[in-house]
Formats: sequence, C-alpha cells, structure tokens
Amino acid sequence: MNPRRIQRLIYLAAASAAIAAAAVVAAGLWFPAGVAVDEALPAAANEATDTVQDESTAPDGSDGAATEAAASLDRLYQLTSLDLRRPLYDPPPSTPVESAAAAAPSHSIQLIGTVIEPPDRSYAILQRADGSIAFVPLGGTIDDVVGPVKVMAVEPRAATIEYRGASHTLILPKEQVLGAVP
Repeated sequence: MNPRRIQRLIYLAAASAAIAAAAVVAAGLWFPAGVAVDEALPAAANEATDTVQDESTAPDGSDGAATEAAASLDRLYQLTSLDLRRPLYDPPPSTPVESAAAAAPSHSIQLIGTVIEPPDRSYAILQRADGSIAFVPLGGTIDDVVGPVKVMAVEPRAATIEYRGASHTLILPKEQVLGAVP
C-alpha cells in the first residue's frame, strides 16, 4: 500500500465515524429515553422533592417555564440524593470469635513414652490429670476428665490422639526419650 491509499482509508474511516456520531445524536434527539428514577429513590429524596415543588409553583397556577424548571430541579434533587459512594464490593464476612476452650485442646493427657512393636502392637504411655499412668494400645481409648481419648497413631517420639472428633499430636520432649534410635 502506498501512502496515498493509506491516507484515503484514514479519511474514509474518519468520515464514516462522523456520520455514525451524527446519526446517534439525531436518534437521541428524536427518541428521548424515558428513565423512571422515582421507583429507586429513598423516602428522604421524595420528601425533599415535595418541598421543592411547593416552593416553585407559579402564583397564577400556570404551567409554564416555572413548572419545567421545578421538574428539572426535582430531578436534580432526586439524582443527588442517591448513595453513589457506597462500596462496590461486599464486606468480608465476620468471623465468630472462638472461645479459649475451643481454640486450645482441653484434654489433660500427656505423653510420657511410646512402645514401638510391629505395626499392630504399638503402645502409647499416657498420663492423666490425676497422675495415673495408662498403657494404651493403638486404636484403644482412655477416659479423660472431660471425655474419651482414642490413640490413632504411635511413632517413636509422638502419638496422635483423637479428642472430640479432632486430631491432636502429642510430642515427647527429646530429654525424655530413652533408648530411642536416632
């Protein structure tokens, strides 16, 4: 394409855009858009517009330019009373505050040792709040002050228990590990 042909295409595009713009303006003047704003307005906006209409009525009761000005002013008050500064997004949902009892496990069981045998014969050595000690096999339960505690898994330095449907891992401190293979 040579520069003269490109220039003609640019002029043609500009002319067609101008004609389209003129057609849109003519259609807008010929077919006015009637938008009903009254249904979406709050009650305060309707009260404000009622006072404006009472003040702007002509004394002789004529429906002239004063009525049109009042209608325009009424429309302006309606539009300015809309809440346009509200957030465009929903606020994050509020999270309920957890109580201290729900946040931390309230069982009083402590792990004081483990016995590792073939997979089905491992034991957890647990101590209750009253100081009594129990050898609990894998899958066994022990009664705590607040309910039953079930041993779900036993490892060399830890035991996983289930308490009130939640899983908790009890870890044996390193200084208490006797005869453990590193």
